[in-house]
Amino acid sequence: MASLRDIADEVGVSISLVSRVLNNRMGSTGVRPELAERIRASAAAMNYLPNPAAVALSGGRQNVLGIFIHRIGIDGSGTIERTIEGVSLAARANHQRLLTSFYTDDDDFQQHDPIIRKTFMDGLLLVGIRHPELVSKLLSYRERGLPIATLHDEPIHDDLPNAGLDQIAIGRLTTEHLIERGCRRIVFACVRGIVMEQRITGYRKALRHAGLVDDPELLPKVREQTDQLHEEYGPESGRALVAGLLERGVTFDGVIAQSDAQAIGVINELAARRIDVPGQVRVIGMDNSPHCLLARVPLSSISGQLRERASTAIHMLLQLIRGEAAASVNLQPRLIARESTA
Repeated sequence: MASLRDIADEVGVSISLVSRVLNNRMGSTGVRPELAERIRASAAAMNYLPNPAAVALSGGRQNVLGIFIHRIGIDGSGTIERTIEGVSLAARANHQRLLTSFYTDDDDFQQHDPIIRKTFMDGLLLVGIRHPELVSKLLSYRERGLPIATLHDEPIHDDLPNAGLDQIAIGRLTTEHLIERGCRRIVFACVRGIVMEQRITGYRKALRHAGLVDDPELLPKVREQTDQLHEEYGPESGRALVAGLLERGVTFDGVIAQSDAQAIGVINELAARRIDVPGQVRVIGMDNSPHCLLARVPLSSISGQLRERASTAIHMLLQLIRGEAAASVNLQPRLIARESTA
């Protein structure tokens, strides 16, 4: 790759003059138009490309984005991997470097305080589990000039733009899919979480539209007593869900799980009780994880569009860094049908 020195030697001028001409920063420096044109022509002939880091520094930028992550998804779901991949691809396409770190709670996050400033990064993206209790801290960074965006299921604050997912659509799409497959008694597994009510709203809308009964027995709470939220999304919770329904004599022909691992637990428990999937009960999960193709019956699932959301979040953050406005958006989920709902 040609350098400024190569161009200066070719034209017979100083490196500083080449730099000022190519970056349109002549100031009071005088240069003959024909000489400036020779410099530009030489740069084009040599396929000269500016050094992104140098350009950034000259404009007071680092070309570094802080990416702080509280892990989401259970082990093996691929959730965090797809998110990081989307962030990385979008950052690379925009010539940005990443300063990436993981945190688990508020105290852990605040250990990063010395580097959350514009001398280390141009902007900050928070990814994964929401921490509303950090809002005042985040707003203080923002007031000091650091742009901040988030990649959460739901926005953490109106002033922090978020790349989210339409949670009502998740409940509606999964329910409509099972109804289209002939299901009339559809279980919607309920776990703790800020988005659960929205998903239930979508579920109920689909039932009403199809003229089906909204039976409270079909909205069972999963592992209500556990202290470990991730356990509610695991395969054992799916097994316990089916066992509890059958012990209470609840009839059902469809199950909407809140994760693929939970859905696999549902399928395994149904199989242990000689209930055929999809012949007698159809099952759908969420996340479209690698687990889907490892289930005894390939699993239908909802994709959270994580790569697309991650790319959207990076572009939102870059808008803020450029001084432009950025508004929260909700992407639409995508349903992938496989044998478990055939």
